Amino acid sequence: MGFDSDKVSAAASPPPPASAPAPKHRRNPWRDAVFAGLAVFLLLAGGEILLRLLGFRFLPVPILADKTWSPDRVARMNVANGRDVFQPDPLLFWSMIPGLQLDDRTINDRGLANGPITVPKPPGTYRILCMGDSCTAMGSGSYPAVLQRRLDLVVRPDRRFEVINGGVFSYSSLQGLRLFRHRLADVEPNLVTVYYGWNDHYLTTAYPDTVLGGDDLPEPLALRLLRPFRLFQLTQKVVHTSQMYWLEKQRVGRKLYRVPPDDYRNILTEFVALSRERGAVPLLFTAPHNHSLGRVPAYYVESGLAESAEALIRIHHEYNEITREVAARTRAELLDLDRAFDGHNKDDLFINDGVHPNRHGRHLIVALLLDHLEKMGILTREERQRIAEQSTHDSLMPNILRCRVEFLTAPIRAVAGEPIEIAIRLTNTGDTLWLARPERPHGQVTVGALLYDAAGKFLGEKDRCNLPHNVAPSDSVELRWTVKPVEQPGQYVLEVDPLAELVCWFNDLDDARTTVSLIVAPAN
Repeated sequence: MGFDSDKVSAAASPPPPASAPAPKHRRNPWRDAVFAGLAVFLLLAGGEILLRLLGFRFLPVPILADKTWSPDRVARMNVANGRDVFQPDPLLFWSMIPGLQLDDRTINDRGLANGPITVPKPPGTYRILCMGDSCTAMGSGSYPAVLQRRLDLVVRPDRRFEVINGGVFSYSSLQGLRLFRHRLADVEPNLVTVYYGWNDHYLTTAYPDTVLGGDDLPEPLALRLLRPFRLFQLTQKVVHTSQMYWLEKQRVGRKLYRVPPDDYRNILTEFVALSRERGAVPLLFTAPHNHSLGRVPAYYVESGLAESAEALIRIHHEYNEITREVAARTRAELLDLDRAFDGHNKDDLFINDGVHPNRHGRHLIVALLLDHLEKMGILTREERQRIAEQSTHDSLMPNILRCRVEFLTAPIRAVAGEPIEIAIRLTNTGDTLWLARPERPHGQVTVGALLYDAAGKFLGEKDRCNLPHNVAPSDSVELRWTVKPVEQPGQYVLEVDPLAELVCWFNDLDDARTTVSLIVAPAN
């Protein structure tokens, strides 16, 4: 076979190369990002312009202005009190009116039943701020006032005690926290007592306090910058509508707590944290009560504050347990008044509602608090003992006000149109000194004469009589005075009852009523 070099060469030669693909175009991520951002911007700008052309605007109004704590609702609270005590407040829903005279106290510029608060705090002052609701605020002999009087017995050259009453009637813990955070930010307390719980678990027909806004609440800078944009307002409306939908769904067929349990837990935790942030020691109180089955006043169910007596007792126990749990978890100080009161006859410690401690109950709170201050090292044992030895009760801040009234002439006879002469002997059967001439009219014990017709209808109060001198427990005093005449002849009933001026009538404290027949003869 011959050798064909041309064929071999052809076979050995590689085939002509195929045409190479065109090189792929490489994407520029930065350019893509710019175009994507531009597209989003144009979309948002278009949406913003469209919403503005359509006149869309949404500025969320706090629910309280509509349905919950509106000015009309605050006005109804004043009507229920018989006088204007509260004013609408954009942050706190309501606050007490500065300058208002409340018993012997004047509401200060911060809306508290307390004297003016000196800022900055004077050197050497140990300041105790008592936060709470009406259990803290109520009465000229409130527990903060009694505490101040007891601590005034402690004399140190380098320290004085000052107690501030931060209680406001009907406040929930949320309102108290807002008050503490915003209106009392500069008071520099060393100790903060926190006594809430009742108003928190009362039911509301509207919305819980914790979903209600406040006009003075601080808003993050980002929200303030976004607020003018209509797209942001549209987002707010969607979120707001969704929240209201679920809230309304929760309300169907039932009422809601003013401060639900989880929110109450969080608020107490914030109280502890904020107190410490401001250099103060937080001291949580549980709320004592005198409720048991068969002894819960019908008012709480009839007014819608609780579903039933059983439910009120159960939920109050739960909120006290939350207070104990928060104190344990945050290692805050705890004064368990609820359990401490259980060791006493609680009928002697509360007014008829079973919620508010009476004067005797408030004295017990102070005694327990003073013991706790000694335990904390704020008082020495010697100082606590000195307070116990020197503490007395008088009609300025009474404990037990009771008396025995004896008519020296009975029945009393008078003539129509002529003054009526009364002669009585009063015996102090309580443990409180009756002050005849205190430095202020507040606390002065006088005797009032009250007139009723034969059927028991109250006709009015006649003149009052002053004591000639102070009357100590177990002492007696005789009084003779004349009162305004009765114009119509007939049979009447005259009641004589002492009162501590601007504090209370004795028979308001379950002291026995003492009456006598009054026979008014026709004038000659």
